[in-house]
Amino acid sequence: MAHREQRLHSHPFDGEQYIAVAISTKEYDDSIPLTEDIWEVGGVPRQSFVSPWVVHSPRSEDFVAWQGCVTNAFVDSVVEVVETYLREV
Repeated sequence: MAHREQRLHSHPFDGEQYIAVAISTKEYDDSIPLTEDIWEVGGVPRQSFVSPWVVHSPRSEDFVAWQGCVTNAFVDSVVEVVETYLREV
């Protein structure tokens, strides 16, 4: 996902480890579509979706391919949905 220019908190391993959500070609109830208009650079070769319930923290060496960069507005919308999963009891 996009690297944010302005952050409220810095990640303790900035530049080494990241916070990411999964991308899938399967659509589920809470999937968020990766439409063409959200990409600033790059994209996906076929219809894909973000799975906001699948959060992970990959390290730089874990990346084997780069998808691109999405808009900050899209990142904000994904973060809002991720937050609902973190707050569910």
